Amino acid sequence: MFDLIRWIIGSNGKNVFAKGTKLKLKSLGVDTYDSVSTMVEFENGAVVTFDLSWILPENFESVVNQGFRLVGEKGIMECDSQDRGTRIAFEDTQSSTYNPVFISESPDKRTGKTRYSGYGIESIADFVYNMEFLSKGGRPEELEGGITGLGEDGIEVTKIAVAVHRSLESGKIEQVR
Repeated sequence: MFDLIRWIIGSNGKNVFAKGTKLKLKSLGVDTYDSVSTMVEFENGAVVTFDLSWILPENFESVVNQGFRLVGEKGIMECDSQDRGTRIAFEDTQSSTYNPVFISESPDKRTGKTRYSGYGIESIADFVYNMEFLSKGGRPEELEGGITGLGEDGIEVTKIAVAVHRSLESGKIEQVR
């Protein structure tokens, strides 16, 4: 989620404070956190909280549950992986819900075989297309839609994650560096 929020608000992390719980997984012999709550202050002044958990009940309706809620001075944006949709409202527009289909099946008109579509498929197909293009000598800036970051985004997100781990260990606010 750090990468998505960082991309949406267009800013790097500045400071992090995190608290976590080690109970269930530790009792199962896995020395990691059951859940972590993190507050990240970004360089542009935005403060975003992240709540992550790895111990959803076995009979929960989804394997994972993630989402976010951004509230700004002129609007709100919510996304919940459970709903497979994103709700957006700004002060000058009516509320809208975008719900792209993750994966859908339909018969191919020519062959009758099952055809899969949706952002769960298209994102992978786009990645494969981009890698093939680059492996044949194409340049990143020539890609349709372009590639943003070329690794810089991953580095910045990793800096936030490392600061989270430092904060969990120290119990204090840690600088993203």
